[in-house]
Amino acid sequence: MTRKQAISQAIDILTKNQDNKEIVNKLEEIRNELPMASWTELSILDAIETFAEEHNNVLPQLRELRKENNMPSTTVIYHTFNLSVHNVLKKYFPDMISAYEDNSQYKHEKEEYYLNTFKENYTRIYNELKVKYISERLYNLHKDDNTPHTSTILKQCNCKTYEELLILCGYKKPKKELEVTMRVSYSDQEKRNEELLKLLNDIKKSN
Repeated sequence: MTRKQAISQAIDILTKNQDNKEIVNKLEEIRNELPMASWTELSILDAIETFAEEHNNVLPQLRELRKENNMPSTTVIYHTFNLSVHNVLKKYFPDMISAYEDNSQYKHEKEEYYLNTFKENYTRIYNELKVKYISERLYNLHKDDNTPHTSTILKQCNCKTYEELLILCGYKKPKKELEVTMRVSYSDQEKRNEELLKLLNDIKKSN
């Protein structure tokens, strides 16, 4: 009997009692995720919630999001939700956010740390992938797991956009303001011709 078959039978048995509705829902989620060869949104949220329950409702710090702790990495979380770890926790675990922020491993770091970390990741990714341009999404997918997300770096370095960060680090040149020069010339040749014709007509009339 496979695990999926076993779970299906358990669901059939438990469904007979309405008191087991919550258990049945969780089992159905597990059955839908089998064989769980990779992380899904549900399994990630479940892992985070389990961690919090085992640590007095304190959410995991970034350095604790590791395979060794049976947790998804920050890269996996970003790739799955297309959100930073901070935003995932804020969205799905709002009551625990304060604990996460208080325990952030980066809260005492200075701007220099964020810039150096970004440069180290950027250089490594550039050399490994051999691409001309490293987008923000590409950076977050391939950065070291225990380093801050670009959203954190932008905030700490007072950059409004990823492009500003690239310029600050010297990876991109600032755009020059477009200069437009207009030359306007006026020719009164037509007016002169009219005056000349008028003068010739006047001479003819006088003769």
